This record gives sequence, structure tokens and C-alpha cells, in this order.
Amino acid sequence: MRRFEIYNAAKRNRKPCAELLYDERADTMRIVLSGDAQPADLPIMFALFAERGKRELPDKWARRWVEERVPPQGRQNLGEILRANDLDAYDEMALLAKAGGRSAQDDFLVREVAGESSGNSGKASGAAISYAVVGLGESTSSARSWCEAIGPEIADRRKAQGMTQRDLAEKTGIDQAAISRIESGRANPTLNTLDALAKGVGATLLVKLA
Repeated sequence: MRRFEIYNAAKRNRKPCAELLYDERADTMRIVLSGDAQPADLPIMFALFAERGKRELPDKWARRWVEERVPPQGRQNLGEILRANDLDAYDEMALLAKAGGRSAQDDFLVREVAGESSGNSGKASGAAISYAVVGLGESTSSARSWCEAIGPEIADRRKAQGMTQRDLAEKTGIDQAAISRIESGRANPTLNTLDALAKGVGATLLVKLA
């Protein structure tokens, strides 16, 4: 789960008026308004919800707000934009984070924060990554199952740090192609490799026998 605070850069205190929560695994977004935020303190879209007594924007509207603040996927010079942001592929949340959510429409910006909000059930970046090895005579199929689970978690932590696969490869010395296979669950990496990747994304690898 990635968490972004939304605030008005034109105000001196820059107190968050809302939070954007993005569940990477489910690819869903929601925006939760701060308890004391009034319609006048909010972006126009949020204010419409607040005026009706609603304190949360569902995926459809949260996604629409984000899309208004990042280059569209069909943009003609998208390749140049991705290279300028050191991205290997289109990632609207990475683009949002790198630009701070800047838009010509208003003064609201976003900043990504670590940890969990009261409405966030995801894992905080920097926490431990753990998995169980079921039995000492582990079969190939069971090995694949834990690789399929831990690979996407490495990807989640990497993205939460604002890192590309290339960044992680340079930091750990592990080939980018190998990182891609591991993150997609298509590899069976050694513990040393997983430990290096975990450290590379600011986490700790915990292993237990079950």
C-alpha cells in the first residue's frame, strides 16, 4: 500500500487535507479526506463530496483525480517523459510522486509518506519481509509458491521507495533482468539474492521454518 498526503502548497502550514491510498496488488485507489477539512480547504472534486457529507472518494474518482495530474499513457512524447523520470515503463503513481502531483489547475501537491494511516491496511515501507519454508524437502511447486509471493512484495517496497528496477540493480549489483523475473514470481532466487534485494529496498528479510 502506498500512501500520499495531499496538501495546498499555497498555504503556509501545508497541513494535509486528504490522503491518497493506492493498493498496488489490487490496483485500486481511494482518497480519504481529513476529519477537519472543510470544502473550502479542498480541491474542487473533493469539495463536491465533502458538501454531501462524504469523506472518502472511491477508486473511480480517486483515479480520475490522479489522471488529471500525470501525462496520459497515449501522449505522443511519452517515451521522452519516461526517460526523463528514469522509468522503464508507464507508471502513473511513480509519475505522480516524481512531479509531486503538480497541476496547472490548482495549488495542491502530493508527498509520499511511509507508514500506515488509520485507513491503510497495507505494510509500511521499510518493515520486514518474511516468508516460511515449508519442510526441508521443499518441492519445486512449493518453492515457486513462495517466490510468487515474495517477488511482488519486493516490487511493492521498491516502488514505495521511488526506485526503478534499474536503480535497484545498480544498488545491489543484481542484473535488472533477474530482478524483473524475481518481482514477477518467475524465478527461484537464492536467499543471498533475496537478502540483497530486501536490503536494497530498505527492508529486512526474515526466514522461518514452518
